[in-house]
Amino acid sequence: VLTNAERYLALCNSDEFRYGTYYAEARHIKANAVAATGDYAQALQIMDEVISVRLDKRTTSNNDRLGDAYFDRATYLYHQKNTDQAISDMQAAADAYQKARKNDKYATSLCQLALYYNYRAAPGDAEQKAACYKKALPYTKRGTVAYYNATAWTINAYNEQGDYDGARKLLQKIQKEGGGEHPNRYADFLSLVSESEARVRHYSEALALADEAFAIYEGEGSTSSRNYAYLLKNAGDCYFNQPEPNFEKALLLYEQAEPLLLKVEGAGGKVYEGCKQQKNATNVWLGKVDQVQDYLQKLEDQINNTNDTTTLIYANALADQAKGKAGIGIYDEAAAWGERALRRFEARGDSLRMVHMLYTLSGYYTHLGKHQYADSLNNVSLQISQRRGFTQEAANILHQKAASLYQKEDYRQADEVCQEALDLLRKSNLSTSTAYANILCDRALFLYKLDSINAAIDLTREALDLQTRILGPKHGNNVTLLFNLAIYHFKLEQMDSVAHYYHNAISLQTDLVRNNFSSQTSRQREHFWQRKNYLYQTASLFASLPDKTPPALLTDIYNAQLFTKGILLNSEIDFRRLLQKSGDKDVLNMYDELQTKRSELQKCYETQNSNKDSRSIKQLEDRIRQLNWAIVRKCKEYGDFTQNLSLTTDSVRRSLRPDEAAVELVETDVTLNNNPDHIYIALILRPGWNAPHACHLFFRSDIEKLNYPTGVPICQLLNDSTYQNRIYNDSKLGQLVWGNLLKELDGATHIYFAPSGIFHQWGIEYMPITDDGKRISDTLSVSRLSSTKLLAQRTDRSASLNTGEAVIFGGMDYEMSIGEMRKYNKAGKEEFYEDFSAL
Repeated sequence: VLTNAERYLALCNSDEFRYGTYYAEARHIKANAVAATGDYAQALQIMDEVISVRLDKRTTSNNDRLGDAYFDRATYLYHQKNTDQAISDMQAAADAYQKARKNDKYATSLCQLALYYNYRAAPGDAEQKAACYKKALPYTKRGTVAYYNATAWTINAYNEQGDYDGARKLLQKIQKEGGGEHPNRYADFLSLVSESEARVRHYSEALALADEAFAIYEGEGSTSSRNYAYLLKNAGDCYFNQPEPNFEKALLLYEQAEPLLLKVEGAGGKVYEGCKQQKNATNVWLGKVDQVQDYLQKLEDQINNTNDTTTLIYANALADQAKGKAGIGIYDEAAAWGERALRRFEARGDSLRMVHMLYTLSGYYTHLGKHQYADSLNNVSLQISQRRGFTQEAANILHQKAASLYQKEDYRQADEVCQEALDLLRKSNLSTSTAYANILCDRALFLYKLDSINAAIDLTREALDLQTRILGPKHGNNVTLLFNLAIYHFKLEQMDSVAHYYHNAISLQTDLVRNNFSSQTSRQREHFWQRKNYLYQTASLFASLPDKTPPALLTDIYNAQLFTKGILLNSEIDFRRLLQKSGDKDVLNMYDELQTKRSELQKCYETQNSNKDSRSIKQLEDRIRQLNWAIVRKCKEYGDFTQNLSLTTDSVRRSLRPDEAAVELVETDVTLNNNPDHIYIALILRPGWNAPHACHLFFRSDIEKLNYPTGVPICQLLNDSTYQNRIYNDSKLGQLVWGNLLKELDGATHIYFAPSGIFHQWGIEYMPITDDGKRISDTLSVSRLSSTKLLAQRTDRSASLNTGEAVIFGGMDYEMSIGEMRKYNKAGKEEFYEDFSAL
């Protein structure tokens, strides 16, 4: 077609041809061909002439063709980021199509115009976008591409305006109509709406639509189309971002989407590159360091083999490499790559990406402890953002600056900077985002530090309401807001509110930890728990007002003790038990190899002195990661090794005999009359009680006042071998520990207690409680446990201990590997059966 058009144009050397029927059409074909090469500047020059000819009175009027010319010129302008002129031309196209009564094209141009308004995002553009979609919808014919597109974008507009009911009703109308004779068009529509639902974080709805679309695409054999590839990527994003992420499912979808996107978009395509980045981010979350390193190595090779270092693809690759290194905690390398990316963005004059890179680098340098340099980068990025009108970015930078001031304990200045960020977002109509909620949350914290407690509560509630509307009530990001509200109300001693917010927070967090532990390696569980344990470690603070603490709150505090004590060790033990129970030889052999490799790695760490040793360490570390992940995935096929994390106060209470009591000993920092102190508390559980009771034992200041004849404080005696045993020969400390507690234990003859903190150092079960030397163990049966949840694991009280007996005859080989132990065990069994058969 292009060849014929060019041959025709070569013959057009007079006005007769120039304003004839085919000249403008041939020039239009030429413009599109040039645009296809990426030369939009030349394409625009040609299209300018096309429009000039179409508008000339000497040309036969054809509004349909004029609309096509405006439409394509708008497209070129959009690619050149000249959005204002693109909007003007697309509006002209719509007007021309309306005059020509080309309803499908009119609707399509309006939908495209809405897209441009969305991209420009100037004040009032959101309303213009919604108006375009509503205008387009009545002019489309049912079943056409324009009909489905206009409907999908109208649903999107409803969602963005928060009119979710309007979106649902329109969606249900189209779903009721079904695909009819055009199932693939209907699937494309479902795909677009799925993306719309994902944008407003309605992930379950988005995935339901995606499943419906997948079934149609697969039934029609359309699994190689662009829209199918986009749907795979979008569904992966939903699984990645939903409140309880399913990283394994997300990874599977990204792996399916990647080759398809490469085929339909090519290397450098926006969605294709985004898919690779998300796949890498998923591997980071899953702890697949091998795959992450492989991705980063390929990215580095791509960077090194790039001849043209001026392209956006090259600059983005540098930025991705920085992000990847940060994702696995190598912040020095992340900073180096980020600096290179920054220089490329600067050379391209790409101010927006420069801003993003500057405050990303600020975060890397903060991790490296270079706070002054990090602050200077933030200041530069803020100046650029304010100068160029990057509102969201400026607010993010101010938020980061406020966090830095908070670390320096300059709470008043941090509050002022936070206010500036919030004002900026409000003025730009951006006060309905999670970013806004996050800044509200932090400003509330600063106000709390400034003793403006009620103001802190109001702001946090506002943040929670906003974030719940956006993310839903079950999202893990809500935990911090709920916990903060509990802390703030505790400061005011409003204990019913504390109970309400802490219960919601710990319920969410517990589900999150339990669900993640089931698919994590031991190292991943350790890192994950370090980020999530604050909620449990602080629980005992709420018991420091025993007379005011509601029963429901005491139950949650007790549950926190059960959940957290030995959580990592017990999860590992239960994991091993499940492996043994499975009887899968392949998995058991992998586990044996894992233990052996760990021992070898430890020896290498202790003796490393050469590059060869470094290579050995790297190989061992890689193999250990592979084995860890393979074992966890396999283990999930045999059951749930996290059932132990479901034991609660009710589980313990049901296990207690009438004469038994369970006690969790806790401690926490408090402030009394503006003096810091430490309180020791017993949480007591008896059969028949609806909730635990809290018993105040003593303060640390009480111990420090308790001097022995030598005049040495008890805290010093515990660290001095000369006096360590003297605490067991005086009743003063025993009465301090057991005095109040015994009053709550009336009727119990067997006490099970689980220590924490200083109680690990004291044998309180051996302390005298009377002046004549009578000890608590002379009066009651007292048993020390690591956690009282062990009581709930008693299965048969009358069973003998034969199943748990073990005999050691000496000569133990402590260096023997697990595999060797199993080999000897197997040989012993075979020898036993041979001897038995001889009888």
